[in-house]
Amino acid sequence: MQSSSGNVKSILAEGSTFANLCVDLSVAPGAGLSIVITLYKNGSSTGLTVTLSDAEISKQDFNAGHGVTSSSLTDSFYWRVEPVGGTIAATTMFLSFTTDTGSSSAKIAISGGNIALTTTGTNYYAPYGGLASSTEANVSVVVPHAFTLDKFAGLLSGSPGAGKSYAFTIYKNGSSTGVTFTISDTSTDNNDPTNSASFVKGDLISIEVVSTGTPTARLPGWSFRCTPATDGNSIQWASAVSWSNATRYQFGGGIGGNRTKDTDVNVYAPVAFSVTDLGVNSDTQPGGATSRTVTFRKNGADQTNVATITGTDFQNFDTTPHTDSVSQGDYFNLKTSVSGSPNLVTNIISTAFTSYVAPTGGVYTPAPDLRMLFV
Repeated sequence: MQSSSGNVKSILAEGSTFANLCVDLSVAPGAGLSIVITLYKNGSSTGLTVTLSDAEISKQDFNAGHGVTSSSLTDSFYWRVEPVGGTIAATTMFLSFTTDTGSSSAKIAISGGNIALTTTGTNYYAPYGGLASSTEANVSVVVPHAFTLDKFAGLLSGSPGAGKSYAFTIYKNGSSTGVTFTISDTSTDNNDPTNSASFVKGDLISIEVVSTGTPTARLPGWSFRCTPATDGNSIQWASAVSWSNATRYQFGGGIGGNRTKDTDVNVYAPVAFSVTDLGVNSDTQPGGATSRTVTFRKNGADQTNVATITGTDFQNFDTTPHTDSVSQGDYFNLKTSVSGSPNLVTNIISTAFTSYVAPTGGVYTPAPDLRMLFV
């Protein structure tokens, strides 16, 4: 977590709304102590906030009047985490919330964060951020359903410097889509308001960042809009690194996991939704007759969405399409198990699934955007 708000801002497509904030802590603040989590817009506090005190480890803000909307591609957002009353105990904090665009089923993907951009050459990132790789295949993520991507925008924690730049481009299946923008010289943000790219189930997506002139190292934030072919569909991406050949658990959305206990990676469902099209991809084949299986879990129990990569596979989906229902307030995560002794994963295992929230009376109901913070 960064101590300066200028380091962690993100920007959203205009008309996007944050709402339904849910916060879970692994350790309570302690007697007489509190922790306050608040969404800031353009440097000012908003009404979307949660305070956990004393022995509390879970709390939500479902007040519809606390939704916060972006009015332009230049609006910036960040989460502020503030301890009150003294030093709180070390804890891991999980945030989940919804984003929507009001009049359509478009989903806003938000990423970047507390890892500085690499200042030399060409590097690639998963769409949800994380560590860079000079090899695009190491960070590309599978797409679980068809959608159109546009409104790609980015913001840096400071300018690249005179005569220097960072160029951001959306990649599909290892090639540029033409959806791109460049942040140069003294600028700190830019966007591509016109170009778009279409994706279908099974495509791979990543973000290329080209550094020119050895720019100053900066922390990035970026976002893009996903408009699905089926109203109500949204993509939930997740990844974790350094997988062993034991049964492990990861968060149902965002970056992190690889834990031995599922209770360490539970994510609170901010709205009710259904899960389909679970997919998994890895930069490392299991090899031989071995396999690696990802299972969707809810409230501590395996559900029906299962995806397995075997032998020479790099990716696969749930071969018998299943639907799992999640209610608001349920906890969910993902489990990875193995058969035999597959090759160890050298970079990341990425997963994706479709979350569906039925439109009501022709008006879209916000789909969950599953994000996390660690403090």
